[in-house]
Amino acid sequence: MLEAQSKLLHLYPETLHEALELFKKYPDMVLMGGGQTLLPQWRETTYPKKVLCLNKIKSLRGIEQQGKRLFIGSGVTLAELAGSALVQQLVPTLAKLALTMGDCFMRNRGTVVGALCTTTYGNCISTAFLGLNALIHTTERDFFVHEYVQEGPYKIRLNIGEIIKGLSFSTPFITSYQSIRLIPARSALITIYGSKIKNQQFIGIGGKGHRVFRATELETQLKWHNLAQINDSILQKFIENQQLLGNNEQEQEYIRAQTKRLLLCLIADFSAPFASDA
Repeated sequence: MLEAQSKLLHLYPETLHEALELFKKYPDMVLMGGGQTLLPQWRETTYPKKVLCLNKIKSLRGIEQQGKRLFIGSGVTLAELAGSALVQQLVPTLAKLALTMGDCFMRNRGTVVGALCTTTYGNCISTAFLGLNALIHTTERDFFVHEYVQEGPYKIRLNIGEIIKGLSFSTPFITSYQSIRLIPARSALITIYGSKIKNQQFIGIGGKGHRVFRATELETQLKWHNLAQINDSILQKFIENQQLLGNNEQEQEYIRAQTKRLLLCLIADFSAPFASDA
């Protein structure tokens, strides 16, 4: 193992321009942020020969308000996201969500975009950014998170040498974060994150019981109905249309029931007096 690792080429650019130049020289490079997910995977399989480490690029580590949008750099760690005074002020539920992810070591090493790109299920970060209708900004283009993380014929894939610079979203009027985590520091069984921006609601759903997706069907119901009219039957029909990841019918029934309960909590948050756009 030591001999194999000694042949690895690890490069640590300090600027985004330098990283892009290295990509031109080594197009077969593998990108790594904090390495929280990738390093354990490589120990079980094999290490790539060339790794481009992005954690020394300062321009990828910022959190700042840009007009009416909040920008979060791709290299921001989950601990930095949870501890950011700006995030706690503008989107406190996002800080709360980040604080529930993993243990202290994992949060200090894992990055926001690393979590977005490498976790295939139970992904709280993807769910949150879906619920915030966030944009992904790369060195080549911008696109919405739901165009990147959801499976389907229109799923966007990064080009060789394309680096994610960060994410941004409009500052929400209100947010709601609902979750069931059966084992602390492990992936949540169900995570639901919603935001209200002007007159529209956005909802992301994910977890070990759900594939990560944006609940556009439910968002439409919330747009065209008074929130008080979103009753059990509407929610039940929506939930029954989803493909659950439970191992058996009993587990799936539990996931359905808990999903409905959490959605009712989210709707209650959206319906609160302070959530009015008036």
